[in-house]
Amino acid sequence: MTASPGDEETNPIFLPGSTTPSSRLTLQHTLQGHTSVVMSAAWSPDGLRLASGSHDETVRVWEVSSGRLLQTLEGPTDWVISLAWSSDGLRLTCGSAKNTVGVWEISSGRLLWRVVGHTGWVTSVAWSPDGLWLASGSYDHTIRIWEADSGRLARTLEGHTGQVESVAWSPNGKWLASGANDHTVRIWETSSGRLLHTLAGHRGRIKSVAWSPDGLRLASGSGDTTVHIWETSSGRVLQRLEGATGQVYRMAWSPDGRWLVCSYHYGDFNSEISIWRTDIWESVAVITGVYDVMAWHPHLTQLTTIAQRRPEDLLLWQMDRSDLFFLHP
Repeated sequence: MTASPGDEETNPIFLPGSTTPSSRLTLQHTLQGHTSVVMSAAWSPDGLRLASGSHDETVRVWEVSSGRLLQTLEGPTDWVISLAWSSDGLRLTCGSAKNTVGVWEISSGRLLWRVVGHTGWVTSVAWSPDGLWLASGSYDHTIRIWEADSGRLARTLEGHTGQVESVAWSPNGKWLASGANDHTVRIWETSSGRLLHTLAGHRGRIKSVAWSPDGLRLASGSGDTTVHIWETSSGRVLQRLEGATGQVYRMAWSPDGRWLVCSYHYGDFNSEISIWRTDIWESVAVITGVYDVMAWHPHLTQLTTIAQRRPEDLLLWQMDRSDLFFLHP
């Protein structure tokens, strides 16, 4: 794998060797309770709970420290495709294969509202940082903005010509990024719905978008096996992370912005993890042999994957990063 700046004439940077899961990951818990394949997962903002959604039409909330099932939330009435916690950890939203968006109050397990607005699967959901708004992206090519308290549709963002796979709010809540099967990333002004940038350059569908903690950069992961790092103010590509042979399914920045973690999907649920230092754009670790990474802990200290022989179960892993700070000074 190589990392190359936006100026493609610059020499690439090569990655170090890989490491096996046994040397970098330690299995903490196996989460059992779903009766069909798990399709989505999301960590609470404080990292103490994990929510999972399944083909079995339920959402389950787990205590991370013990692996204990805390509650089962019913009401999606179809496959749970996407999940997201509010920033205060008090509410959870899901998008379903029946084109619905729903919100639960976690303390009581009560479904606060559920609406049908999209005309295709709801593949991604995201809360605004202030908890007042919800964004949902769908196979119907649109993004919809909802009032989080009432479920009232506030705005529909149109422009993508393919299925929307990922949506993410900027840290200041002023902008929304979306990635779609039309190979583009778009940045929208949330107050007006105005399209600010259309970011083109990928040669495959966009599976994931993620803002840096300062909001100055946006990472996009694609089915073309590359990650692009964009300057959000100008829409200019700053860096291309290339050389993998798997689709980039999920990404996460560390809270201090020093690390970007990417999971690459190779078919049959096999995944590979690459941990990048963002100051020099070198990968300090590549973890192979994991099975379909579903979600990252907010501080990148843990991750969850699907169990290989029982895809209705989740595996909770501790990730050792203790030596990464001393690599590639």
